[in-house]
Amino acid sequence: MTVSLTFDSYGSADNPAVVLIHPFPFRAEFWSAVAPAMAESGFYVVAPNLRGCATSPSDSSEPDMDLLAADVWQLLTEQGIERATILGVSLGGYVTLAMLRAKPEAVAGIGLIDTKVTADSPAAVRNRQRIAADIESSLSVAEYAEQMLPTLLSQYTHENRTGVVDQVRGWISASSPATIAWLQRAMSARPDSSSALESFAGPTLLIRGADDVVSKPEDFQVMLDLAQNSTFIEVEKCGHLPPVEDPKANAEAITSWLVSN
Repeated sequence: MTVSLTFDSYGSADNPAVVLIHPFPFRAEFWSAVAPAMAESGFYVVAPNLRGCATSPSDSSEPDMDLLAADVWQLLTEQGIERATILGVSLGGYVTLAMLRAKPEAVAGIGLIDTKVTADSPAAVRNRQRIAADIESSLSVAEYAEQMLPTLLSQYTHENRTGVVDQVRGWISASSPATIAWLQRAMSARPDSSSALESFAGPTLLIRGADDVVSKPEDFQVMLDLAQNSTFIEVEKCGHLPPVEDPKANAEAITSWLVSN
């Protein structure tokens, strides 16, 4: 079953719709430093809180990426939005691809930021399942946040953007163990989306943090080889979360792409 998501919005609902989907295990506020620039450029920006995140409800459904996509499509229907450009970071990219698989005719364009189009490897599946089990039993969310920070943020951010490090730590620490476990299992079970990306003729924006150790250059090469109409941007001194590590550069890159398409 779908749930009714809470969301942040920017700009006039009369403008073309842009949907921004946050990464794991964050919330719509992740986009707060970049979304206003898009609204100022003539777009209506909707940033959902995925199920279980921030103030969005959760339920006992089996973890499923397609269910997260259906939640967002339901939100857009409730807002009277029939067609949108959808951008997502990491988990948000997986949801973006699931939305594309479900309703390609309603997708005007997609943005995939520090994510990948392929399914998890068997080793990655095992690791996600281990994390889910640990967070439900012995691992505190605060401990998990400290484990994630070195992987999520570039060394430059750790050394020069301490406010960003504190913000990311706070967002992770505010997540519920149940949501972390549910989302990890949903990500581990996601299908390969290569055929959906390959068949999509609309504009595709690919953004990678140059120092990302999670989404590697070879992951982006796969997407570049598949996408019919792609724009690739690498953001210097950023890791896995460019929109919060360097909001100015990312707002400019995304807005420029939106305006040109």
